[in-house]
Formats: sequence, C-alpha cells, structure tokens
Amino acid sequence: MNNLTWFIYLADVLPGMPWVFLWVSLVTCVFMFFGLMMASEHEKDMGPYIISCAQLGKYFITPLMVIFVITFAIAPSQKTIYLMAGSEIGEDVINTPEAQQVKDILKKYLDEFAEEDKK
Repeated sequence: MNNLTWFIYLADVLPGMPWVFLWVSLVTCVFMFFGLMMASEHEKDMGPYIISCAQLGKYFITPLMVIFVITFAIAPSQKTIYLMAGSEIGEDVINTPEAQQVKDILKKYLDEFAEEDKK
C-alpha cells in the first residue's frame, strides 16, 4: 500500500474517532467509580485494593486519557487529509520525467513569447 491509501483510510476513519474517545472515557469513568465505591464499602477489608485503584488511576488511566485528548486535538479534519493526499499525488506527478519535459517545453514557449513582446 502506498501513502495515498493510508490518507484515504484515515479520511474515512478519523471523523468517527471522537465517539470512540467518548465511549472509552465513559467506560473508564464507570469502572473507576464502581471500583472506588466497592473499595469504600469494604474499606477495612480492602485497604490494599484502594491503593491499587489509586495506582491504576495514577499510572494507567490518567496517561491514557491524556493520550486520547492529545490525539483527538491533533487529528486533522477529513478535508485536510484529502488535501494532503492530493499534495502527495501532485508531488509524485511533478517529479516524473514526462512532467519535467512538459515544464521545459512550456518554459521554452514562454521565453519565446517574452522575446516577441520585447520586439
């Protein structure tokens, strides 16, 4: 697969990503809520459990949420992805030998027209 394939894929997938982030955030919050609620009910029996929930939130869930927010913030729009794909294809076309020949021919004709205008 080439770069254009990935651009088209991302253009299709990224508009739905906010819903994925929302659902992951909600599920994470629900699990944390019920976990802390269970831990508070059985505080005497579950002292180590409270510590492990706090460590889970500190070392896993908080960084995960930060990564989700940053990813959502820097994700380009569908229009931008299509523009990037067009730019990639345009660059590939411009760098072909045929395009260079066309560029040289056009430059030659433009130079001829410029000389005629000077006369």
